[in-house]
Amino acid sequence: MAFPHFSFCIAFWLFTGVGLACCIRRYPVEIAYFLPVCLLLIVWPYNEIRYWTHVFPFALLFFLKGMEWAVEYGGACWGKRAFAVVSGLLCVNMLCNVATVVKAEAPVYTSLNPDIESEDAREVFGYLNLHSSPDDVVACGESRAIYLYTGRLSCNLSGKLDDMQATADWYVEFLFRQTYLQYPHSTFRENRYRFEKVLQNNTFAVYRIVKP
Repeated sequence: MAFPHFSFCIAFWLFTGVGLACCIRRYPVEIAYFLPVCLLLIVWPYNEIRYWTHVFPFALLFFLKGMEWAVEYGGACWGKRAFAVVSGLLCVNMLCNVATVVKAEAPVYTSLNPDIESEDAREVFGYLNLHSSPDDVVACGESRAIYLYTGRLSCNLSGKLDDMQATADWYVEFLFRQTYLQYPHSTFRENRYRFEKVLQNNTFAVYRIVKP
């Protein structure tokens, strides 16, 4: 059975701290980057895992250096075989904790957060790939998904309509998301001279933005 998640965190950051101490002279530039960024993320009000991804390679480096020091020191004190077994079990336990966390944090799709790999979403991406130009800009609340699956530049438009026609060529609406990262549904209904609906399924609607 894996240790609780906090035990994994304590073990990981303990070995990472040891690795930092061992690498002060060897990796001064990496440490000068790693430590301030970690301190910034600790006090940052938005605690999301994606903000940590760019420091994980450095954390892994220092963690492995800490494990290397522990193996050498522990092997000298308690016997290399015994310490290797303990270290191996700890590493396996950490991997089990990571797998448990990843499985527990599997996305739950709702009307507010629909699956961008669903059949409805693939229909939207297919339509844009077929009917839009590679130079077109697609406005959407999930702009990264648009760029990933269509190669079209994308942006989020949810404020005033003033610059909309000059900014984007297409608009993808989430039918059940209301006003989260997009215009209210009434905006499309009341401004039909600006939005030409070209596709709608159970989850999304695609509009061609009419140029003045």
